Amino acid sequence: MGNVFYLTNLTVLEPPNFITQDESFAWLVKAYSFHDHSPERVQKLLGRVACPSSQVATRGHYLNDFSVDPTETEIFHLKKGFATGKLQSRMDFFSKSMSKLFCDVYKERPQPDELIHVTCTGYVSPSPPQVAFAASPKDTVITHCYHMGCYAHVPALRIGIGLLENKSKDTKCDIFHTELCSLHFQPENMTAEQLVIQSLFADGTVLYQIGKEPTAAPHFEVIAVSEKIIPETSEHMAWSVGEQGFSMTLSKDVPAAVTDFLKKELSFWIGDTNLFRDALWAIHPGGPKILDGIKSAFEFTESQVRHSRQVLLERGNMSSAT
Repeated sequence: MGNVFYLTNLTVLEPPNFITQDESFAWLVKAYSFHDHSPERVQKLLGRVACPSSQVATRGHYLNDFSVDPTETEIFHLKKGFATGKLQSRMDFFSKSMSKLFCDVYKERPQPDELIHVTCTGYVSPSPPQVAFAASPKDTVITHCYHMGCYAHVPALRIGIGLLENKSKDTKCDIFHTELCSLHFQPENMTAEQLVIQSLFADGTVLYQIGKEPTAAPHFEVIAVSEKIIPETSEHMAWSVGEQGFSMTLSKDVPAAVTDFLKKELSFWIGDTNLFRDALWAIHPGGPKILDGIKSAFEFTESQVRHSRQVLLERGNMSSAT
């Protein structure tokens, strides 16, 4: 990078509903009973494969569905015998709720010169920022960074740097993540894989700014941006569009693959310097085993990964917003 870039003005936008993991499990037990699964069988499987409350204590949701009786839901329609809401109804909810969020945020926050909208959980056109800025006299250029999953913050930073490289120092670029992961839960599908997903993922919305000057404190300096695809792992994770929402597959081999690859790729960073060895690390809390594996591989102390552990505990995995 020819210029120096900074991340500033981090704003966490809270979902309207937070429920405990125990409340979430109770909801799932009741929901699956509509599909002829006994509560005892569901509880047993949750206890065996799901993320426990000691690892994920609470999660946020924009949907009200997880805070009401499963017979009174807006999307999942459990009282209709698992005629789960079609993709259209989920995208309608995303469009309405996120367009309102953008409008509310930019009533209080200056509209930027550039905006990067990041999501892998909702696609509509016009997009939420386009709806919010449609009547604005300021001409914000909007770039969409979609369907890249949890790692999308990395290409978003890369895009932001590219947009600002030849702009003046006072050009402002907001990066806005809107991830409504729970919009795509499948409470009619009681596989071990889906129970892991439905006990781990959550909704998250976060906003920050990238620029050539640190416009506020605290801030981060961007030293480098890099991304890699791990060879021979293309079948470990998938996120595809289906008739009744987006569908995720998640292999139990993901933590080991990530840990082994990072051990090789990052050894040059931390092998000969105490700068990184003693640093606090923001590891994507994709799940407890990912945090445990990376902590062990690099011999980090618990204090060095405490922030990632806290995010997972309080909010779960919010995809790119995490």
